[in-house]
Amino acid sequence: MENNDAVSVKIDKWKKALLDLTMRNRLINFRTSKTSNLMLIKPSSSEIFSKIVVQEKEMNFVPIPPEDDKEQEYQSVVSLKANQIQADREEKEMNLVLNRLKLKSRTSYEEMGINTLFMTFGFLMFAAEYKYR
Repeated sequence: MENNDAVSVKIDKWKKALLDLTMRNRLINFRTSKTSNLMLIKPSSSEIFSKIVVQEKEMNFVPIPPEDDKEQEYQSVVSLKANQIQADREEKEMNLVLNRLKLKSRTSYEEMGINTLFMTFGFLMFAAEYKYR
């Protein structure tokens, strides 16, 4: 039994060492950017989570209509299909962001052997309060 405990302790130590708690970890140090993330407008995050994670369904991104076409914007929001996600960018910019994310994820997987393409469904803001006496 003592051997198993020693192995378990070693594995826990390695797990902690693998977790990057520095500012390089984009899940901890997230910054919005026009070139590396999209805001999703519709459907709600709970619907997207349910379809992608629970039901394991594939969804497609739909851009917002060009700014000069306000009539089409109303029709686009109303006619969103069940498997579509409306992003906050026009088509050209949305495709550039999606391609960039795909390339970064593929490069990370090829170079480090880990998947770094994430979809987040909210953030927790934390600020430590220090009281000095």
